[in-house]
Amino acid sequence: MTFPLLTPAELAQLIGLSLQTIYNRRNNGGSLPPAIMLGRQVRFRQEDVDTWLQEQYEHISGEQNPSMLPPNVPAKRGRPTKEEQVRKRRESI
Repeated sequence: MTFPLLTPAELAQLIGLSLQTIYNRRNNGGSLPPAIMLGRQVRFRQEDVDTWLQEQYEHISGEQNPSMLPPNVPAKRGRPTKEEQVRKRRESI
């Protein structure tokens, strides 16, 4: 059984994104088709890409797609912004 495997560069060209966006989405849990790891190489099955593209189309037409929801963003570190300071002060009054 053979099926075509796409490289990240081929996937990027196929869906019109940059190669760096493909790698960023993979690392950050963004929306991408399921991947196959062959050693250290990432590959995408054509049928998985087609299914994923169809899900994206349905999402645009109004159907909710959980893979497109933003991941939980952890709390920001460092000093609060002026806006955050003012909001906190107003809440405590």
